[in-house]
Amino acid sequence: MILLFELCVAITISPTVLTDHPLANSFVEFMGFIPSVHAFDSLAINPESIRFYMTLSFFMLIPKAMAVYIFFKKILIQKCPNL
Repeated sequence: MILLFELCVAITISPTVLTDHPLANSFVEFMGFIPSVHAFDSLAINPESIRFYMTLSFFMLIPKAMAVYIFFKKILIQKCPNL
């Protein structure tokens, strides 16, 4: 579900997302301490979109990790109930 959300954002993101939405711009600048957020600025056709997507990806990393943990925990409980 989380990956589908990220895919929808990646497909529908506006090239001027940071210019149009000051809150998104503030969020990206707040997360700017992560080196890869601004790493693709010189290569990207739409650097604003890439910055926003990279920031969103890092922000969603914890929910993704928790979803994987819960998924594997359910599988292990079904396969090895004595653990």
